[in-house]
Amino acid sequence: MRKLSSIVFIFLSINIYSQYFKNINNIEGLTSKNIYDIEFDKNGSLWICTYGSGLYSYDGNNLKQYNDTAVGANRSRTIFIDSNIVFNGTANDVYIIKGQSIKSIACFKENQQVTCIRKINKSDYLITTTLGLYRYKNNVLVPIDVEAQSLKEKRVTYSIIKNESNSEHYVTSQKGLFKVSADKSKIYPISFNNFKNFRCSKGVFLNDTLYLTTSFGLALIKNDKLVKVYNDSLFGSNSITHVFKPKNKNYLWLFLKGKMIK
Repeated sequence: MRKLSSIVFIFLSINIYSQYFKNINNIEGLTSKNIYDIEFDKNGSLWICTYGSGLYSYDGNNLKQYNDTAVGANRSRTIFIDSNIVFNGTANDVYIIKGQSIKSIACFKENQQVTCIRKINKSDYLITTTLGLYRYKNNVLVPIDVEAQSLKEKRVTYSIIKNESNSEHYVTSQKGLFKVSADKSKIYPISFNNFKNFRCSKGVFLNDTLYLTTSFGLALIKNDKLVKVYNDSLFGSNSITHVFKPKNKNYLWLFLKGKMIK
């Protein structure tokens, strides 16, 4: 997973009359310079994953740090918030934080870092790690594809992408794009004739088309077929770092090295 910042974290607050930037840094208690993931909860509090000083929550005034052994010490990698439940993925574990309660739900082998957590439906989640894909359903963790069973070689999985219109799920990795079967029991590769063993990391769906950041550029994929590629001629094949769709909006933001494109 890519770091969101290597220097400081900037909190932007916007209202109808004004807007301002507030720098949250080591003066207020955010001591890490390596921010890997951020998410808002339903109360408007911001949760910040750092690799170096653990997990933080920020309500606009107070910054709370979770960095003891109860939440994976200082190795917070990714976060997912489902209503009032916070899932914190660390270097080799997943923790659930609900109010004052904190518990571990999955302890992976050493150096198996958790990269993404996404919801399928009630009490049912997909979890990716650097060794593969798991399902956490009804408090039971089940491996779907671990240590590259589908490829018989090592690869790193980065994120989970969901098509909200049909509830299909995809997994990005060092070795390409994979689709999760309808019963969530296995994955299989999505291949394109001109591109093999490509790296892909981030993606979102817009109008049933997947906009995917890859090592050969921004790929547009519909019905599991590659329909268009934006590459060097536009902004450089390796320059896209993130793609983001604002909620309830019909456009995307592309984050490139040094600029943003709408």
